[in-house]
Parts: sequence; structure tokens; C-alpha cells
Amino acid sequence: MHFEKISENCIYVDAYELEPLFGAFGVLMGRELSVAYDAELINGLKNRYRFLFETFEAIKGLDPVLLFDFIPDVIEKEFTQASFLDHILSLPENERVFRMLGGDSLEITKDDIKKALKNDRELEALYAKCSDKCSSFLGFASIIRQSEKLFKDLFDLATEMDTKELKAAYKEKEEERAAFKERLIKLAETGDGMSASEALMEKTFRNRGPYENFYFMPSLMFPLKKVRFFYENGTP
Repeated sequence: MHFEKISENCIYVDAYELEPLFGAFGVLMGRELSVAYDAELINGLKNRYRFLFETFEAIKGLDPVLLFDFIPDVIEKEFTQASFLDHILSLPENERVFRMLGGDSLEITKDDIKKALKNDRELEALYAKCSDKCSSFLGFASIIRQSEKLFKDLFDLATEMDTKELKAAYKEKEEERAAFKERLIKLAETGDGMSASEALMEKTFRNRGPYENFYFMPSLMFPLKKVRFFYENGTP
């Protein structure tokens, strides 16, 4: 990853290393990725990673964030896909599942998940809290109890999506990323990271921090128009 400090608390990030992972999440979501991949490749990947695709299809109504909640953990560290996966898998299993599901937005706790990992009745009770958003108990059970396999498959999928076509497509957008950085520089000159972030996302945030730093990272493969990641654990 390339980091460039724009102002006291604004950092621009160029992170091709995350693009294959964003692409993998995009294909799980059914996003159109023809800028870098053809239909034959995508269909072949769906056939090779049936557990991953079928599990995600079953639980997508829960709006799982999968790997995105973990990105702030590794920002500015020496980054590889392998080190990122190792970090995710090193976490306690109930914390990993809670964060991958975006647990703060669901009526479940880490303790609920810890119980459901070993106890079938607790798993059924946990599913009852989410069944209005999840189409399959078996899919839900898989994401609770087989999260290690799901993450390993996700990262393997990303490795296969790290193609020369993706590298070429990313390079083609170099001028657009430079223009994004120039806009960020101008916004940072007249305000702070919060105001720059609000201007870029064209919205006013209810959660106002305090935040220690703001990292701005344009992406080719990210499957949403814009998003922000931040800690909610009491730290800056």
C-alpha cells in the first residue's frame, strides 16, 4: 500500500493489494465487473467456489460486511493478502463471526455466537433472531460454524481474481485516482478530515467521532459507490 499524508489527519491511500478482495466481494454480491473480468471467468469461479457462493447467497439478507470491518486493523501495517487472512483467523471465533456479520446492526452478541458455536439449541435460538433476514438455517449455520473455511475460500477466490486484466484496468484509472487526491488536497486545505469526508460522500454524518485519522482510498473494484469504515470500540 502507498500512503501519503495530505494534512495533519488526512491520509491518501493507494491500495491495489485490496482490489482483488473487493472484486471477490463484488462478485458474491452479483455486481457487474466487466471492467476487469469476462463472464466465462466469473461463471468458472462460481462453479469452483460453491460453498462460498451458496453460503453468501443464503445470508446476504443480513448485509454481512465480511472482510471490511477488519481493514482498520491492518491499515499501515506491512500488508499482503496472506497476512490479512492470518490476522482475521487469529481472532477469537465468536469475535470473527460477529464482525463479519456486522453484528452491531443485528440483535445478537458475541456471547450469543460463542454459545451457538458449540450448542445446537443456542444456534437455533440465534437463528430465530435473524430468520426474517436470512433465507436458510443451513446457510446461517455454515457462516457461524465454518467461518474459517468461508474466509479461506474468499481469499482463494481473490487470489484467482488478481489477474493481469485487473492490473491493467487499475492502471488505466491512474489519472482518476490522481484527480481524487487533488480534490482531497483542496478539501483538506479548508477543513478537517471530517468535513473532507462529508464533502466526498455528499452527506452529513451523525457519528462524529472523535477520530484520530482519516484514510481516503479510491477503489476500482469496491462494489459500492462509497463507504466508510471506522472503529466503534471506544478507541480513537
